[in-house]
Amino acid sequence: MTPFNIRLIALMLGLAVSVFAGPVRADPPGRVARLGYLSGPVSFSPAGEDEWSRSTLNRPLTTGARLWSAAGARAVDRPVGEDRSCGGPGGLHGN
Repeated sequence: MTPFNIRLIALMLGLAVSVFAGPVRADPPGRVARLGYLSGPVSFSPAGEDEWSRSTLNRPLTTGARLWSAAGARAVDRPVGEDRSCGGPGGLHGN
């Protein structure tokens, strides 16, 4: 193979990757909040997931994320311009 052919193949591969990688990029979520206060056992499930894990302070929350607080627990998420709280036992679903 000549150096020209190698460059031509590299260019074609680069174009193919850029064409097919474009549609994969997703827009960022329209609304984002953070978990600003935790007291007691609070669980978190990201949007589109079925598994729950222990929540941590300042955890980013996006549309579709779910919080669950046990009896005596409390969680407050802080979207821009508002506060919402979840006192246990109960849940909060991000819309």
